[in-house]
Amino acid sequence: MPNFLPGVPVVFCCVEATGLPTTKLPANVIGKWLTLDFMGTVEAARRLQPKAQQVVVLSGTTVWDRQIEAGFRKAVQGVTDLHFSYWDNLPVPVIREHLAKLSPDTIVIYLSIESDVTGQVFIPRDLLPSFSKASPAPIYGLSEGFIGFSVVGGSVINFEHQGRQAAQIALRVLGGENPSIFLRLQPRRN
Repeated sequence: MPNFLPGVPVVFCCVEATGLPTTKLPANVIGKWLTLDFMGTVEAARRLQPKAQQVVVLSGTTVWDRQIEAGFRKAVQGVTDLHFSYWDNLPVPVIREHLAKLSPDTIVIYLSIESDVTGQVFIPRDLLPSFSKASPAPIYGLSEGFIGFSVVGGSVINFEHQGRQAAQIALRVLGGENPSIFLRLQPRRN
């Protein structure tokens, strides 16, 4: 990146930091890190399904899908009273078949499936209605954009709010502020 538009400020948003390397960003790069509340979603599901012992995590095969899954795995590594199964290397039709066989007491957490193991590409939220129809167990998610697409809830992120925060930063930079003087929100390293 040092050779790409040298000296030009770069403002980012909606980058989930848990899967990124621990490198320091250049002084001209600033923004708003996406902070997904994985444990908040697990805790919300547990409140609604107190008898649950099994958590099925749905994830795809793209870099983004894997990054979110890595963050989730790290966040729940200390949870010992639930059994986590990761359905991250299955074709979508097989996921539907497996969902149909779940107990209603199972917690299903949908992270993201932009592509499945066959290489088929999806808009992640478009899979949710068919998953919900197949599953006797409720499905939880991390994005406010999944609500209304058959996700019952979770500790969800609002991407519109993320975009507004990045726009405020960009406006300050366009107004002449030097990006290096901003208090930079560093990625969390749980």
